[in-house]
Amino acid sequence: MKKIIVTTEEELQQFIEASVQRAVKAAMPEAKQQEEFGDIKFASQITGLSVSTLCKYSSDKKKNLPVITGTSDLLRFSRTDLIAWMRSKNKK
Repeated sequence: MKKIIVTTEEELQQFIEASVQRAVKAAMPEAKQQEEFGDIKFASQITGLSVSTLCKYSSDKKKNLPVITGTSDLLRFSRTDLIAWMRSKNKK
């Protein structure tokens, strides 16, 4: 007897994305995904949030905005970290 699996749209999307990533890695093991980093305007483009909102979020520890801190006053962001942060916010 075949089983019927019930899933949410989000779970199905995550399953498909993970499957595609595994297939791409298997087909092209030498291809490496390069991480992208950028400033607050870059983060605004990725998240769809305004620069002023991101500035506020960066100083609010409860927001858990993934900011890369360094020796300068500039805020730096990783595309991968921002996407993971947005996905975690959507799950709540």
